[in-house]
Parts: sequence; structure tokens; C-alpha cells
Amino acid sequence: MRKFLFILISFILFVNVVYGQEKATYYEKIDNNTFRFFFDKNYYLSDKSCEFKSIERVATLNPKTQKFDGPFKDFNNNGRMILEGVYKNVVKEGLFQAYHANGDLKWSANFMNDIPKGEVTHRYPNDQVALT
Repeated sequence: MRKFLFILISFILFVNVVYGQEKATYYEKIDNNTFRFFFDKNYYLSDKSCEFKSIERVATLNPKTQKFDGPFKDFNNNGRMILEGVYKNVVKEGLFQAYHANGDLKWSANFMNDIPKGEVTHRYPNDQVALT
């Protein structure tokens, strides 16, 4: 009887460990082609509940290529926008803007075919120009 109880308890613990773990969540579907992705500070995909998650990207995906295609916005853990821009056919196109933690503009650049064109101005958090 003791052996049977030991085997039964061991089996229950084993099943609980194997099936009791939650599945990692790296993205959530918002609507048709819009998703929310979770990244760490180096833009590596991260689990939604991971302690290192520091960026959430709301972006449009091309359903055929499964790559970014359209506008996107990145937010920090406090919900403040830190980056916005547009991908067209999987390349950066148009105005990209990054923001400091206080909400002030950090830098802005116009991209054409994944390459910044024209002036790129970097600013300090107090809005003074750091580099052009």
C-alpha cells in the first residue's frame, strides 16, 4: 500500500510540474494584423511576465511575410512612448522619432529604404541639441 501511495503521489507531482507551467507569451493579437510584442532593453523577444521585459511594441504585420509593415509604436514599462515610425515592405520609411523618459524628443530622422536621409538631431532630456 505504501508503494502504491508513493507511486501515485510521484505521478501527481510529475504531471503537475509538466503541465502546470504556463506557456510563455511573446506577443498578443490586438486585431486583424496588429500585434503587441514584448522585448527586453536590447530588443530581444521577452516573455510578457519576464522581469527583464522593458519594451512593448504595437505594430502591424504583413500576414503573408509575417514581418513589420506599417506604423508602429514602442512603449516603456510605464506606458510612455519611446519610439515611433513606419515600415513599408519590411524597410524603414519616413519619419522615425525617439523620446526620452520625460517625453521630450530624443532624436528624429527621415528614412528612405532603411537608410537615414538628411539631418539627424539628437537632443538632451532638457531639449538642448546634443548632436546634429
